[in-house]
Amino acid sequence: ALKSVELSDNLAVKAVGEKEFDKQYSDHCQYGKIHFWDERYSKDPEPFEWFYPYTTFKDIINDYVAKEAHIMYAGCGNSFFMEDMVDDGFEDITGVDFSRVVIDGMKIRCKDYPEIKLVTANMQDSNLPEKSFDCIIDKGLLDAILCNLKGEEAVQNYVSEVERLLTPDGLFICISYGEPEDRLKYLEIYDIDSPLFTPWYTDVIGIQKPLENDWEELDPDDPASMYFIYLCRMEKKLAKQKVDRKKQQAKKAKKAKEAKRKGHKNAL
Repeated sequence: ALKSVELSDNLAVKAVGEKEFDKQYSDHCQYGKIHFWDERYSKDPEPFEWFYPYTTFKDIINDYVAKEAHIMYAGCGNSFFMEDMVDDGFEDITGVDFSRVVIDGMKIRCKDYPEIKLVTANMQDSNLPEKSFDCIIDKGLLDAILCNLKGEEAVQNYVSEVERLLTPDGLFICISYGEPEDRLKYLEIYDIDSPLFTPWYTDVIGIQKPLENDWEELDPDDPASMYFIYLCRMEKKLAKQKVDRKKQQAKKAKKAKEAKRKGHKNAL
């Protein structure tokens, strides 16, 4: 389901200068590489917000996420998003990034925020406990992972890891510049025989991009003028179907292996 939201007056889209945009780093193909981000955060430690700050997404997050929920902010970078969430009343947030440089810096900056924990980990294989988060928030991480040389495979690994980390009724909030036709092929896979089967239902909310120039006009009916918020809510029924199907496939594989072994013995 695709929805479009109107920003309230204090969040209304305004014309902004070039400093609001990431013009300095145009080599998007580097975005999937750890050394690129380590170098970037070492040379430019100033906080940076992708898309919009927390205030833009505040109402949506409050509608879907309880204040006491265990929340992960995946690919946290040096955004103020987590501090803003704590200031808004959220009690338990884990920031994860694969850049040790930025995590070390964030530990210093967030030392007065006991509600925030910071972890260096790769979200394709985080080694964090399964089913440990009620909500995982992604603001641009999926987009960056797609810039990996093996982008499609990397995103599939990432989505599988998100599923592993979410509680049975957890929520994945993915904020992206990617249009639904380019993102839902990763976020909505309902082939029960596929290991990539996604046990959640997805709603999509469109939000208008900021104006890059005073003279620019954005068409609210044009997807290219929008950012998108993908709300993926885990569904226990779908999760059970996936588990049951895995068990069936495992039994089938075991029988096939036994039959092959018996056939080999008979041949001898």
